[in-house]
Amino acid sequence: MDSQRREAKPAARGMDLRSFIVDRDEWNRAWMGRPQRQVPSPSTMAIPAEALMQFGPILSATIALDPPQFADRGDQETRECPLCGEAADDTDRLAATLHPTFAREISLGLPVWVHRACFDRCPDAGKCDHVPG
Repeated sequence: MDSQRREAKPAARGMDLRSFIVDRDEWNRAWMGRPQRQVPSPSTMAIPAEALMQFGPILSATIALDPPQFADRGDQETRECPLCGEAADDTDRLAATLHPTFAREISLGLPVWVHRACFDRCPDAGKCDHVPG
């Protein structure tokens, strides 16, 4: 694949894959400078047990909103808001990326759905400049 183009994951089967080919510069611009919050109690987040067993306890975490044009990528594995543990239904959710840092010095970017109110309650952590590959 050309280094200036990226194929985003289609959200549903049967969709025209050509609509998901994105210019790399456009992709980078969309993901740079997103709103980011510090998760105040990372140890209480809903994180898969396998990750905790493999990487150790969570030391800290941030959460950043995903660009709206890529919100329906389909990467989120659960509808559960990681901040409160409640279901984030279609009318009350935002696509975001959770960035936990584990005791074994591993940091991951996990696609999640988050409630707007839960996101807004977290302290501002500046702009997120992490661009997914």
